[in-house]
Amino acid sequence: MLDGRPGSQCEVPAALVLRGWSDFVLSLDDQELASIETDGLEAGLPERTPGSLRAVVARAHEVCAMPALVPARAPATPLRPGETPRKRAQIDALGALVMSVASKVTRIVDVGSGHGHLTRVIAQRVEHPVIGLERDAV
Repeated sequence: MLDGRPGSQCEVPAALVLRGWSDFVLSLDDQELASIETDGLEAGLPERTPGSLRAVVARAHEVCAMPALVPARAPATPLRPGETPRKRAQIDALGALVMSVASKVTRIVDVGSGHGHLTRVIAQRVEHPVIGLERDAV
């Protein structure tokens, strides 16, 4: 719906119309949309967000909230190229989860390995093969 920017041939989903959210969603400019897509709830919702949509977002956040897997802290080692502090925390958390089961496997495959940061971190900690697969050649 947002890609087609209604007014053309784009059809507004009935669920948005029934809840009265279609006008709001269609009013999001490119900057607001990019901010919400990139930063999620941390971006904050525009003031004009309908109350019922705010309530659904708040409830979804409450139901889906998970405790932090690792405490937020500055990285002890320099960030790798393409790595942000947030990505470092994710890698540390996922690495810890993988290591908790690594002794039970003979091979680890990281599908969608991106820059390969997680793959390399795990490979440094285990003795068996660790393979990173990424379809984007860049």
